[in-house]
Amino acid sequence: MWKHYRGSSNLYFYNGLFYAIVHSVVFDKKRKYFHSIVVFDYTLKPIKYSIPFYFENYEIEYCLSLRISNDIIYLVFNLNYSKHQLT
Repeated sequence: MWKHYRGSSNLYFYNGLFYAIVHSVVFDKKRKYFHSIVVFDYTLKPIKYSIPFYFENYEIEYCLSLRISNDIIYLVFNLNYSKHQLT
């Protein structure tokens, strides 16, 4: 499963666990990007992950940064190499 995922966000340490956003790409007529939140233990073994999602559409999207504060996840992502968003 993990061989289809690529990098994306930074690794963020919170409440004893590491969090990251990864993405996979489906090659169709256009590339479609899907993201997942992955939670790792202290040995960096994946222990859980979210269902795949997209930010705004299935086009080129990258998560540039991840931060967690008061159990809220903040993400900065890029659309089509030009538009940056905070969510």
